[in-house]
Amino acid sequence: MPPGWLIGYYSSWSSDQEWLISGCSPIERPPLAHDPGRVRCLAGWEGIYVYVDTVKLNYLVRRNWLVPIEGTFPALRDYAVRYYTHGPMLWLGTLSAALQAKTIGAFFTPILPRGLKLTTAQDVWDADLDAGCLRVDLVEYEAPNLIVSRHPATIKMLRERWPSATVLDGDVSVDQVRGKVVAGTLPPQLVTEVSSYRPVWVDKYDASTDGDIEDAGRITIGHPVRVSRVSLH
Repeated sequence: MPPGWLIGYYSSWSSDQEWLISGCSPIERPPLAHDPGRVRCLAGWEGIYVYVDTVKLNYLVRRNWLVPIEGTFPALRDYAVRYYTHGPMLWLGTLSAALQAKTIGAFFTPILPRGLKLTTAQDVWDADLDAGCLRVDLVEYEAPNLIVSRHPATIKMLRERWPSATVLDGDVSVDQVRGKVVAGTLPPQLVTEVSSYRPVWVDKYDASTDGDIEDAGRITIGHPVRVSRVSLH
């Protein structure tokens, strides 16, 4: 079974939707950000596994061994170490870190409000973040029909490779990318809408010191993937 898939299991026979998730008591429900009764039960290799919409990150870390994905930002990595709990192993990280680390399978990712600054493990704990679960799968190669980026050097390189693709270099809506084959940089809420995604990033980028990177040697194009929400729908 791929690491990070096991969240727990749902007692489907119970009239009041009893939960047994990573050490919960039979009548304890995990603090979901939305409706706690919304679950999805799937047959797995060794039983029935539950995929929920969103859950409190602090709840997860108190009951599971959260393993940071390579490249996860320092505060979240330190949080996973500081609040380590012996339990089922789950991968934790941002989508960008997961894509750059070539993670395949499911992992938990914090939902970060715009403008939130997290510099320490305590900051992450105090923020009481919600977390969702995403899944990355490799897909067959298709030539992108959309290039999405605000970075001129990236756009130039991608246009040379896929000259027939349309370029979007400003704000992008769900309707513009839904079902498209996209190369570039998209936020998580848009990545899950595309049919195929070629992530692009600048190696060892530091926003505090790097401006507009012109060195194409630092720009990496990832393998084509599909990113989906592991949820109740």
